[in-house]
Amino acid sequence: MDEPYYKQHWVDIDSERHSAYDQILAYHPAMEPILRPLAAKAPAWMQPIFNAVFWIFDHATGSDGAAAIAEAEKAGTAAVDAAPGPGVGGVIGKPKDLP
Repeated sequence: MDEPYYKQHWVDIDSERHSAYDQILAYHPAMEPILRPLAAKAPAWMQPIFNAVFWIFDHATGSDGAAAIAEAEKAGTAAVDAAPGPGVGGVIGKPKDLP
């Protein structure tokens, strides 16, 4: 089954576009003098966001991105199969249960 467009678009990236996206989204050393001082002056609540951004920049997927996505989806499916959740009905109740 095909995924919705917004997800499928990122799953089925052409190899030409993949390298272009990697180049556009890549961390450039020229950004270092701007981002690190900005992160140091940011409020405490924003530090995890900057940490995530710097981690992503430091761990670029490169050409193995599709393999990493497939591995993550496989691990996620295995985790859900091992301990499935109650679903929406189990979390918020059935529509007839609402007042």
